[in-house]
Amino acid sequence: MLPRIITSIFLLTLFASTPVFAQEVTFEATTDARQVMVGSAFTVSFTLQNANPESFEAPDFDGLRLLSGPSQMTRSTFINGVSTRSVGYSYTLQATRPGTYRIKPARVRVNGKTLTTKMLTVEVVKQDPGAVSQDDNEAEIYLVAEVDSTETYIGQQVIVRYRIYTQVNIENYNILSESAYDGCYAQILDAYKEPVVKIVKDGKEYSTKVLRKVSVFPQQSGLINIEPIVVRVGIPDRSQRRRSFFSNFNLKTRNISSNELNLEVKSPYENAPADFSGAVGHFDVRFKVQPPNASTDDAITLRMTLRGSGDVKTIREPSIDFPESFEIYEPKVHHERMVNVTDSVRSEKIIDYLFIARKPGTFEIHPTFTFLDPDLRRYQQVSDTFRLNISQGKGNGTVSQVPNGQDIQQLAPPKQGDSLRSVRSPLSSKPLYWASFSIPLLGFLIMTWRTKKAEQQEPETINHTEIARARLEKAKSLKEKGESAFYEEIAFSIKNFISHKLDLPQADMTRQNVLDMLASHGINSGVIERMDKLLKESDFALYAGGASADKMDVIYEEAVALIAQLDIDLQ
Repeated sequence: MLPRIITSIFLLTLFASTPVFAQEVTFEATTDARQVMVGSAFTVSFTLQNANPESFEAPDFDGLRLLSGPSQMTRSTFINGVSTRSVGYSYTLQATRPGTYRIKPARVRVNGKTLTTKMLTVEVVKQDPGAVSQDDNEAEIYLVAEVDSTETYIGQQVIVRYRIYTQVNIENYNILSESAYDGCYAQILDAYKEPVVKIVKDGKEYSTKVLRKVSVFPQQSGLINIEPIVVRVGIPDRSQRRRSFFSNFNLKTRNISSNELNLEVKSPYENAPADFSGAVGHFDVRFKVQPPNASTDDAITLRMTLRGSGDVKTIREPSIDFPESFEIYEPKVHHERMVNVTDSVRSEKIIDYLFIARKPGTFEIHPTFTFLDPDLRRYQQVSDTFRLNISQGKGNGTVSQVPNGQDIQQLAPPKQGDSLRSVRSPLSSKPLYWASFSIPLLGFLIMTWRTKKAEQQEPETINHTEIARARLEKAKSLKEKGESAFYEEIAFSIKNFISHKLDLPQADMTRQNVLDMLASHGINSGVIERMDKLLKESDFALYAGGASADKMDVIYEEAVALIAQLDIDLQ
């Protein structure tokens, strides 16, 4: 009975410390086409995130022919302690006449409330007679470097996208050269989930996709040149016979280069207010004082937390006016980081200002932070006011409280003759204090002993192939339906597996990062080459729009084999 009680206490202690994250419920509509030719098919999808639908109502696709749908897909993920779930409905449509078609909102019922999507617009244009008979040798394929704005400021985040336009299926690609982004701090973003979008340009229909996405922060004023990126693509050569399991045709390669970009960078300090400290972008600014009530012996901390889109490394600590009777210490950067999110880099910086009020009374401090909003081209100021109630301390020149773990040396030695007073015994001297630690620890030791004993009596045989097939269960169902989303699920499942095995954020799982991480963990070069090939095949098979069942089977079995092998190698 006692071991069971101890084990229960331990489990309650363990699970009580597990964080719970509330996920935002969203309902969105997307399409893979902005412009299409008459007669071309395109897909419209409606996706509900982090909720279970009670009912779903699709819009009327007025003027469009419904080829198939709805096709329902459900996905669940659990990454770094955060669980997400999505339910999607997709329709394949066709326009038989030119014009602008507006797809009305869809509706879904969740927890008694109705959610709606935004309206979508698709433009359908006439077929260019000169493009009808075009074969693969004549098909156009080119690369364009796009940027949010060519006019920017030091420290402002600018997203550079390298988008490919193609009229033919692409089997694989390899980046041969890329700009060094001289004069900038650059951070590569994950472009894997960028959708394939159909557009019509100069009377011709193209499939487009962002191959590379880079967040750039200029570090100097003047003209900054971003050199072209050069990519080698593999295109099926239909005049040749099948070469391998992964390709129905032999491949011919073509090197394509993007345009160069020139950024005109300005200094944000020109005509800036006196309290400007270099922040450019959009920021959420919070101030906090701890403790608000103190004595003349206490150290007080004013904490400023910045979260936004700009480069926090270039932001200096703002100057704050304190009352003359306050003893001020140098500000300290408590925390600073820049992390990848869905479509940009999000930055965070925490600055602590430590001070001591040497006189009793009521005081006010007015911290401010000024940043430049590049969209409005205007300086914005965020301010707050705090009232401090300071009481008289003991007057012996020592600091009795230090908040936030700050280290302040004693300001003066104690005076001779100071009386000693008894203090309460520390909590650590109480038996209950030690019991609260020893009981869970004892429970843990008992559980560990039982587990090791069971392992010695009955060794467990691990079937790594079955583990791999379980991780690819969703991809298998998509394969059986012949849906192109199969390829996206293959790559997602592999990256999710590696993220879990290496305890890395999912946002860091770009194709190149995956290969680098495997190499750094001593994985065989042959396995890494197979992984590289599989991820490229999965990525660009999305262009095919109707891959054969045989190719899906080969890619699925290769994914199973790779995950099973890595499950052994990454023990």
